[in-house]
Amino acid sequence: MNGIKIRDISNTEVVVIDTNMYSLAEVQASAYLYTEFASFNFKSEKDSIAVEIVSFPNSDLRADDISHLFKNQLFMESLRTTISKKTEIERNLILAYAFSNTPLVG
Repeated sequence: MNGIKIRDISNTEVVVIDTNMYSLAEVQASAYLYTEFASFNFKSEKDSIAVEIVSFPNSDLRADDISHLFKNQLFMESLRTTISKKTEIERNLILAYAFSNTPLVG
């Protein structure tokens, strides 16, 4: 199971996200990219987040199109989070080195 279930309601898609696989921050970041085409409503459950996607009437994309794009973006956000966590020490070392050679107070 991929952790995502979909239910279609006319011009609306409901995507149910398993919170054991994806965080609320990842879900919201994924939705943000498509706010030009649809509105998003979030409902948090015990082990899931239901995302209702309502396509705007004048949008070039239908709700099911946005749903597919949203799921792909969610996967990419998840990868970004994983990479960010795995490289945090290296990033902090690089920043510390860069700022160690910079006078912060004049």
